[in-house]
Amino acid sequence: MSWHHGLFDVMADGSKTCLYAYFCPPCALASARSDYDNSPFAFNLLCGSGVWFRHTIRKGYGIEGNCCLDILTAQFCGCCSIIQITAQVKKAGSKHDAAKH
Repeated sequence: MSWHHGLFDVMADGSKTCLYAYFCPPCALASARSDYDNSPFAFNLLCGSGVWFRHTIRKGYGIEGNCCLDILTAQFCGCCSIIQITAQVKKAGSKHDAAKH
């Protein structure tokens, strides 16, 4: 399986997500992770990282890739990575929803 949207498809989920990721990347990333696994937003905001979240969400949805790509993408294309993660979670639903089907 691959990502629903490309890394540079920054308008994939609309301008709201793009602006959110640009002006408050930690909040956007914490929101995406909370939507993915219903984990507490505050915990994700204070204790999470882009690399860890990208890896967790990619593995959780069975998306092709590896840890090295997760590191490079999160470090050098941070906002685009956050937008891609957010769009993926919105399209695929939470991991709890996916487990029910």
